[in-house]
Amino acid sequence: MNQFAKEVRFPMNGLGKAGGFRAYEPADGSAPFTPDCVNVWGRDTFLNRARGGSRPGLTPFTDDLGGVWCWPNGEAILWPDGGTIPHGLAFDTMFDGIHVVDPHQHIDATATKGDIPSESKCTSYYRARLVISSGSTWYASANDDYGNFDYGADYENAGRAVAGNVGLANRTGDEITCIASVEDTRLYVATQNGLWVYNGELTTGERVCISPEVGIVGPSAWTWNGNSLFFLSPRGIYRLTPGQELAAVSTQLPDGLRNASAETVLCFDPEFEGIHILNVGDGKTYFMETSGAIWPETFAVAGLVPKSCVRVENRGVRKVVFRCADNGLRHFKREVNDSGSAISSRVVLGPVRLSRHDSLAAVTNFITAIFAKNSANVTVTVRTADSAETCLDGTGEAFTFTAGWQQKNRCRLRGAWCSIELASVGRWAYESIGLRGATFRRYR
Repeated sequence: MNQFAKEVRFPMNGLGKAGGFRAYEPADGSAPFTPDCVNVWGRDTFLNRARGGSRPGLTPFTDDLGGVWCWPNGEAILWPDGGTIPHGLAFDTMFDGIHVVDPHQHIDATATKGDIPSESKCTSYYRARLVISSGSTWYASANDDYGNFDYGADYENAGRAVAGNVGLANRTGDEITCIASVEDTRLYVATQNGLWVYNGELTTGERVCISPEVGIVGPSAWTWNGNSLFFLSPRGIYRLTPGQELAAVSTQLPDGLRNASAETVLCFDPEFEGIHILNVGDGKTYFMETSGAIWPETFAVAGLVPKSCVRVENRGVRKVVFRCADNGLRHFKREVNDSGSAISSRVVLGPVRLSRHDSLAAVTNFITAIFAKNSANVTVTVRTADSAETCLDGTGEAFTFTAGWQQKNRCRLRGAWCSIELASVGRWAYESIGLRGATFRRYR
């Protein structure tokens, strides 16, 4: 009989569905993934430390930013549900099919010269031009003349109206799914399976194919964090930093993101340094750290589910504000629950190997847990089995731990593998789970 002691780390790499069941502890020593979780983030809600715990809560946004946004004609800009938008909110996502950085810049696509398609899929604003798309073709108005789509006029004028197509030589271009304007220096045009960038002026600048295989799923499935473009592709979530190669941030997507709808919205959150992902189509929202860790979220009250969002950067305020299903404006805050509703959180650690080899049996004797000061009670359920896959199933044995250090003795659970589920309905943060026990020479 050989004694063993295991310390189980929090899965700081987030939800991972693509790895093998034995891949909880990566061979390169990097942070583990979790096979299942909901309503947990990598940074805790007490001290904002990278140790894992329950996510922040959604609370009403009541900051008085003064007035509401209006279109140039003076009419109030409305959310899709009819509500007004407090002044000081800078758009970071699609709004009624128009991507807007400053709502005052928006002008309806109506051709006073030339012609444009009657229906456009994507719209953006770039270098004082209105840019729309239909099929595989994009159309850009003349500079400072948003109704001028006369592509044959003023050929020597670099600010003339211009149109273009995405696609490689000898191929019919795919339908454009996204047009993303970044800092008036780059215009990204994407299909489901391809990405191009136009640098500088559209008439004289350079067009570069970033990738003929990786595209963007929808008009709002991208965001800019000040340094890099992040976007959702059918292949995963990618980051594109100017001057660097396209890089996959996360390819271990949960099924909901792998089959995300064209209405998916990404929005960078400067306060929590991550990206909110909404309207995926599976009933969940997601939070992704810029490292690539993905954390799914659910809400006990249907009216709290975020449906659209804007980014506030005004009067020292830097946060994302959500319009929820009940039309309320809310934002995430560490110290609260979901507007009076408890947050039920859960995360699975493991599978963890207890024995040195599958032919050896193991029995646990002690379970030690350490949770942050002021944490709510956490239910720790340990499941053991003969294989990594089957230890994720079954009822297991549950223990309740409070804040601080605690140990449960004589916890005799038999199996070569185990998983540990942490669940709570309050605020909590993780520090450590430890297992002690013994292995036997042969499996019995």
